[in-house]
Amino acid sequence: MADSHLSRRTFHKIAATGAAVSALSSGSVDADDKKGLGLRAGAAEVVADIPAEGTFLIGPMQTSQGVHDPLYIRALVLSDGDTKLAIVTNDLLGFDFEYNDRLVDAIHQRTGIPRSHIMINCSHNHSAPLTIPWSESWEKKKDKPWHKTLPGQFADVVEKADEQMVLATVRRSREPTQISFNRRIEAAHGMTMAPNPEGDQIDWTDVVFLKAVATGHPIGILYSYAAHPVIVHGASRLMSADYPGFANEHIRKAMNYQVTKGAPPKTGIPMFAQGCCGDINGFPLRSGIDAARGAGRDLGHAVIRSLQKDPKQVEGRLRVVSREMLLPLQAPPSVAECEKRVAERPNHPPNKTLLEYAKAGKPRYLRFPMQAFALGDELCILAIPHEPFAAYQLYADEISPFKQTLVFGYTGGCENYLATADAYRMGDRGGYEASPQGAAAFYHHRLACKPEVEQQVREGMAAVLQDLKTA
Repeated sequence: MADSHLSRRTFHKIAATGAAVSALSSGSVDADDKKGLGLRAGAAEVVADIPAEGTFLIGPMQTSQGVHDPLYIRALVLSDGDTKLAIVTNDLLGFDFEYNDRLVDAIHQRTGIPRSHIMINCSHNHSAPLTIPWSESWEKKKDKPWHKTLPGQFADVVEKADEQMVLATVRRSREPTQISFNRRIEAAHGMTMAPNPEGDQIDWTDVVFLKAVATGHPIGILYSYAAHPVIVHGASRLMSADYPGFANEHIRKAMNYQVTKGAPPKTGIPMFAQGCCGDINGFPLRSGIDAARGAGRDLGHAVIRSLQKDPKQVEGRLRVVSREMLLPLQAPPSVAECEKRVAERPNHPPNKTLLEYAKAGKPRYLRFPMQAFALGDELCILAIPHEPFAAYQLYADEISPFKQTLVFGYTGGCENYLATADAYRMGDRGGYEASPQGAAAFYHHRLACKPEVEQQVREGMAAVLQDLKTA
């Protein structure tokens, strides 16, 4: 998109008109809203009950010293009378499959929504607790008090959204914006983590706006963008939702209005969903709270602008499709090489695990569940797990048979990076995300994917989208 690289100064000028805010703040019910689509929607939110101090954070790799802004769990429940589904977003880093299944089970047991109809997307926020299966720091027993209470909170928020469902209209839009950069650029020693202006980039935000038919009040805004929330990162030991949290608050203020003088404000729930940002960082990296606030404000401006520009109304029935594949992992080094590494670094856990794998001699695989929701023939959400590169989102958007497709990463589980075939073929020069000695060694599988997984994932996404179209 040639016109998508807008400067922040331009953002401020557009926002200063106030027109976008007034577009959200109208309490009237327009003619289209009066038609009613038979779709019911409800949204709710709750602050995650995690200790403010002493919780190990992924960004600084130290324990937290307090909370700057809260970490939320948010839910959107939709039903057309025949199908009910729940989309749950949160300001956490991500989970292994086992713990994600705990959350899904808790929601299912409380609400009766089928497990395959529950989509949990994590923002992959680095100023949150370390909850992915990373290195030895993720408590494998998951026996802290908040590990045990979090499933109940996920169930609470979905139950509340379910109870608050009302007849709703849905509108969709896409708006150019960029608060991020591709972080992989080739150097003499291989791929390094630095801004690459020629790298893949998701330079838009997708927006879904829901309003109550009876009142015209906003129910919520579900929007997605693809960028690692690492603008705060190691610059602070305070918990923060990073740029998505500040974007949510900016949008919340725009939706917050009084119907009559003295009445409580009518506020919709803003919900950020993370896209495929495995090779994309929020900008500026590791720059602290104020920088994250500025990036969040700019993303919030883009979401509000999108609702000013005649978003398209979406009609039709709900459909759900899910499918799971196994992605092949690379073989470990030889037994001799692994024994050498263990001898050189006897206390390095990845080396011990790789030696066990080498001696076993069995192929190993990575779970890859996919979920897809659709409303009519226009709007689709395709969700995939792990840390996928932007190339996967660009591909799904290109081949999707739907008029607008939101593509989420970090959904259902996060246990590895999902790089491209070319990146994996670089071997040890493949950089942090793709090298066998990079992030793969710290995730609990200890192995990077094989290059052929790119084609396998592409074919899988295409099949899911086609199945959803014809469901």
